[in-house]
Amino acid sequence: MREPQELKACFPNPQNPELSMQSVVADNADWGRTTTYQTFQTTVANNKDRPYLGERTVVQNEDGSTTTGDYKFISFKEADETATHIGSALKSLGVARNTPRIEQNGH
Repeated sequence: MREPQELKACFPNPQNPELSMQSVVADNADWGRTTTYQTFQTTVANNKDRPYLGERTVVQNEDGSTTTGDYKFISFKEADETATHIGSALKSLGVARNTPRIEQNGH
């Protein structure tokens, strides 16, 4: 059975990686192209308290060798809150959407 053209058009085509086809918002749709932000928000809503980003420290042993400690994770909700705070800070500094880079001291 062939896929409908509409469904085929919803997924990136590696042979035609035109960026405009990679993040088109699918208004009022449960499937199809969407933005990375929308995808992340859906994931956060469905996995608020689940572990998301983890790190572990390097532990210096008495004999001079090193080992890694246990992973410590933040949840999807904590990562979302952190991203919101970073975005708010950038906005308060005057960084606009789609700003290619921040100029400092004329460089």
